[in-house]
Amino acid sequence: MARLLRLAGAALQEVGGTKDAKDGDGEVKPKQPRVKPLPITPSEPPTYIKIVWDQDNEVPFYAGQRRYLRVETDANSDYHDADDSEKSRINIAVGDELKVFGTSPLKGGRMRIGVECTESVVVGAVGSIRIELYRKGLPALSDERDYSIVERPEPKEQERKSSFPDFEVIPVSGPEDDDWEYVICEDSDDTDVGRHASNFMMNKGKLHVYYSESFPRFATERRRFEMQNEAMANSFRTRYEMWLAVHSLLMNQDTEESDVGDVPQQVQDEIARQERCRHAVVAAMVAGQEVKSGMSADDEDAAVA
Repeated sequence: MARLLRLAGAALQEVGGTKDAKDGDGEVKPKQPRVKPLPITPSEPPTYIKIVWDQDNEVPFYAGQRRYLRVETDANSDYHDADDSEKSRINIAVGDELKVFGTSPLKGGRMRIGVECTESVVVGAVGSIRIELYRKGLPALSDERDYSIVERPEPKEQERKSSFPDFEVIPVSGPEDDDWEYVICEDSDDTDVGRHASNFMMNKGKLHVYYSESFPRFATERRRFEMQNEAMANSFRTRYEMWLAVHSLLMNQDTEESDVGDVPQQVQDEIARQERCRHAVVAAMVAGQEVKSGMSADDEDAAVA
């Protein structure tokens, strides 16, 4: 808890909207929802598949880095089975320095490929990422992008001095949201909003935290504040996001430093899922108490000290 307070203290100083706030006073404007792209009209047989990355630029990877590459096609959703590659008509091939750790379902002509760089790589090595789509009785469609292995980026001087690492918190409305797969990172058909609160992944030195707006404890607290005034609801969301981010940063750090030995990956994933849910409940409770009590920045500084 001490580490949580030290990390969250400075970040919470400018969070506005308390019990005494009036509508329009000290309001924290909510993030604008991202505009979702329109579904791609399917064609049978499909006519193209492409990796969404500039053809003139190599995809950079450094040791241990994970990336999600977007793919677009006019193939129907049944051309890809994210759970069973043997049933899928989409194949992914990567060079020796990389491995595919997962794919998302094909929805509306779009999917994602999870690609991870191994730890034992040589800077300067190059290769390719190739995706192929097989059509019955017709030539396969394909697309390819080159990649290169680069040095792990050094933290910027400002980041070295900062006690709060770089992160981005991304709300996910629920199972119907395209980003739901990043919240669950397991069975793509799992739509149980009570089982999944949040998840995170590190990319290019920045932690991306995805959280479900449908998680029961968060959804209930948010609705309760919305019934009082918008400023309180916005303050609750911001504080909840901050506590989730802090916990995710600590979990990520612990994951990198811990040695789990022979514990199966499935068991590790389940333990982590339960911990994220437990913390989401605590985050909602603490954020709600802070808003209701009208906790000021001075109060927070005193708590951290």
